[in-house]
Amino acid sequence: MSMRITNQTIYAAQQWRVQSSLQALANAQQAATSGKRITRPSDDPAGTSTALGVRASIAQNDQYSRNITDAQSWTTTTDSALTQTDTLLRKVRDLVVQASNGTTTAAAKSAIADQIDAIKQQLLVQANAKVGGRNAFAGTSSASGAYDTTTYAWAGSSSDLVQRRIGQNNVVQVDVNGSNVFGSGASSVFADLDGISTTLRANGNPQASLTAIDTRLRSVESAQATVGSVENAISAANSVQQSRGIALTQQQSDVENVDTAQAAINLTNQNNVYQAALLVSSKTMQTNLMDFLK
Repeated sequence: MSMRITNQTIYAAQQWRVQSSLQALANAQQAATSGKRITRPSDDPAGTSTALGVRASIAQNDQYSRNITDAQSWTTTTDSALTQTDTLLRKVRDLVVQASNGTTTAAAKSAIADQIDAIKQQLLVQANAKVGGRNAFAGTSSASGAYDTTTYAWAGSSSDLVQRRIGQNNVVQVDVNGSNVFGSGASSVFADLDGISTTLRANGNPQASLTAIDTRLRSVESAQATVGSVENAISAANSVQQSRGIALTQQQSDVENVDTAQAAINLTNQNNVYQAALLVSSKTMQTNLMDFLK
């Protein structure tokens, strides 16, 4: 049994071919101008799934990078404060040694006491150093300062730690326990300096305080070593995250973006196909009187 092919059938087929060619041309134009291979999930379901996974990894990596930047701010601040503290305590030690000389007069000792009082105030400034409005030496405490400038009470808690995740399995503590460095209250370095000043103003010999000062210096050096190791860990993590960021960006480009040269070639080809479809349709869809007499 033969099947009759009507003009309407031919026209419908030609229209479908032209529309398909036009859609392919539009897709090629969009890819060439946007530079994107995937503009909607239906373009490439498998590629879309991969792209979403890569984007999630990039977002995670970006968060680690922000955490690293914040961690660097903490360690930079604490390291600077500890360095200043070490310098100030060594100056106190030199003054105590000077005052312990048997030839130092009462007036000279009183002047040295004034210098030590001034150094104590500078030490309080270092102990109350802040990172983005938070106390560098008081953990998560929201107190106005890590140390009360009158009672020398420490506002922190040994169980409150400031930590930052700088990698998938890499968490570091970025703050320093102030009580381990400066002490607290009557057992603080500030109280020690008050005691030295009192001794000097009474024309006494402060030599016995050298032991306490040396102990404080060792505590500062220990804290500096810890901060230094954390800084090294952060620096290493930063290098890893930067390399990973570059790799993920390249992977995203490979999945989502088009090859510029290939996109240009495809656009030319699709335009040729579309023009050919139009030409063929114009030839085959021409009608005359005989077509209507069939």
